Amino acid sequence: MPSIRIGAGSTQPGSGWQEHGNGVTLLVDTTSAKFTETPTYTISLSGPGGNMWIAGGGAASVYSPTATSFKVYILRSDGQKLSVSDVINNWQWYINWIGVQE
Repeated sequence: MPSIRIGAGSTQPGSGWQEHGNGVTLLVDTTSAKFTETPTYTISLSGPGGNMWIAGGGAASVYSPTATSFKVYILRSDGQKLSVSDVINNWQWYINWIGVQE
């Protein structure tokens, strides 16, 4: 029977976000889980502000997954430009993640 490896973590609030078009992106480092193959990642967007009403497409999607990282892209639900400054300084967004390697 194959073994299953499970790893989980969170990014630092407000850290690492970059502008990407009208939204923001974050590269999430998962090396702490020591996956040897690309796992299935499940994520959530968290923070004390903005995430419930401002985040739209991409808020719960994983892009470019590997054994050591994945990317998240987030757009505003109303189509307006999402400010990195708001994400970092006002909302302190971060990503919670769990990965399962079968």
